[in-house]
Amino acid sequence: MIRKHYRFAKLVTGAASILSLAISLCIYGHTSASRVQFLEVEQYRLDVSDGPFRLDSLTNYGVAVLRSGVIGLRGLGEETPGLEDKEAVFSFIFSQLPSSVNVLPTEGFYYYSAFLNGQEIRGNIRLADAFSKQEVSFAYFIPEQGGATQTWVLDLSPETGLEIQSTDGRSVALSWKGKSVRFNLPDGTQYEPDEATLLEEERSVGRIFDESGIAFFLLFNEETRSFYNVLDEDSPFPGELVDHGDGLLVCPRSSFAFYDDPAGRKILIGVHLRNVEENNFFDGPGDQVPYQAFLKDTLYMAYPQTALASGIDEHGVYLDKAQWVRVAICPFHRYVELNSLHERITKVASLTDPGQRATEVTREWWNNASWRGRIREKLRVEGKQDPSTGLVSESLIELAVKDRMIFESERLTPNGMAH
Repeated sequence: MIRKHYRFAKLVTGAASILSLAISLCIYGHTSASRVQFLEVEQYRLDVSDGPFRLDSLTNYGVAVLRSGVIGLRGLGEETPGLEDKEAVFSFIFSQLPSSVNVLPTEGFYYYSAFLNGQEIRGNIRLADAFSKQEVSFAYFIPEQGGATQTWVLDLSPETGLEIQSTDGRSVALSWKGKSVRFNLPDGTQYEPDEATLLEEERSVGRIFDESGIAFFLLFNEETRSFYNVLDEDSPFPGELVDHGDGLLVCPRSSFAFYDDPAGRKILIGVHLRNVEENNFFDGPGDQVPYQAFLKDTLYMAYPQTALASGIDEHGVYLDKAQWVRVAICPFHRYVELNSLHERITKVASLTDPGQRATEVTREWWNNASWRGRIREKLRVEGKQDPSTGLVSESLIELAVKDRMIFESERLTPNGMAH
């Protein structure tokens, strides 16, 4: 009997040793051998390191590291493509993906960074048009101070060899050269702010889950005709908020700055200019607006330049651009020193109307009298100006509102995804 127990103990110890070795190899593969890093894995890591302990966060991160490690070890010794061969770069990035991934940011981008022949690149796989247009966009750039110096874009579709299949309305499967990956998409329509979060004149455009890992509600104020981002405080917050006085709260990890408004909401008022120039994951939620949202009417009111020339489509995509360009909704300040944010807060402290206060504390730097004057003149020349306000004509706005009503009544499937 003792000998049987001894043998069993040896088997358990041996199995544990093998498992430990396998895990160690996977961790090595993830940290040292993997040449591609995905934002999804980094967000899981931040959930574990900065957020309150949650078993699902730990599980997500552990599984992601193991999968990344296996792929990294499998690719040891393989050559990486040159930057100019866009299809080869896509094939390389796609080969590093596991069979199933989660697209976390709301705009429908799956972000990555990689080293190709010693050169760092950053990029994304954009899946927002996979349903409606049967098209996926792949992009990458060389990060440098002040922004990307060159960007490569590759549009992929069934005509170019990429198989695109919607599996259940909540995910899309891509197949390329014999490999398939399922992308599980975010569903911003599941989340609405609590009624106490909204003022009477506000409506929610949608919930934003930013690539920083922070969740917001994008609100539009019908009276002041302006957007602003309010922190979704029911979602886990990766990190902490440090009080700098005057109602200014700053997250050290992301450098996002919030105004703790007397109305009981935390409003995003600033992102660090360094992060904007580097175009990194902390450059603000302006590029993470839910891609299902109808925006034309609100953009006409908040950003009247969007009515000029060929204008925009219902989702805020410019119609006269050679490549896909969407209006960035960025109602916050790009700051270098916190003093500039204290000054903003001081200027609005005397305002008693919370909607006006939120509008003024988040006003973009370019939104000044000189800029508005130039836009008004262009609207007048194009015959799109309302004579009483000098802004976009009410007839154009009313037409866009009617389109939104039709869109919102017809666009949703039972799963909340756009047709």
